[in-house]
Formats: sequence, C-alpha cells, structure tokens
Amino acid sequence: MEVTVVGLDWYMPRWNVRSVGLVDLYVPEASRRMGYGQALLIDLCKRLVKENIVLAEAHVDVDNDATIPLLDSLGFTLIDKGNTFRRAIEPT
Repeated sequence: MEVTVVGLDWYMPRWNVRSVGLVDLYVPEASRRMGYGQALLIDLCKRLVKENIVLAEAHVDVDNDATIPLLDSLGFTLIDKGNTFRRAIEPT
C-alpha cells in the first residue's frame, strides 16, 4: 500500500495553514475492501498532525468508485471537480 504526499507550503500565505496533497493512493487488488487503505490514511493523518499539518487535500479521478467512498468515510469533503489536460510533446 502506498500514497504520495506532496507538500503544499506555497499555498500557506493564502490558506494560512500548512497543508499537503495526497495522490496515487494504491492498495493491491488482493488487499482491497479489507480496511488497509483506510488504516493507511488514518495513520498518515495522525503523523501529519504531529508535523503541524492541518489540511490534507486528495486528488482522485471522478470515476474512481473505490477511493471516493473511502475518503468520504474518513471525513474528506468534496470541494471541486476538475479537468485533466494532456498534450503530447514531440521533438522539433
């Protein structure tokens, strides 16, 4: 199981709090729906509090039917939906 934690300190002047972004939550297929992802995020949030982080923001695909209910069960609130843009970069 893993999750990537990205520091969002550049938002501190605007948000007035220390925050992190959570992306790429991964639980192996065989370990899903057993509470491991929930335990990982609960333990992570406890550790973040010790580091004076008071806000965690998770970025999840809108069609991720497993992670959205998980975050909801942990008290995360949906605040926005976004678009993903992609462009192939070709040598000139």
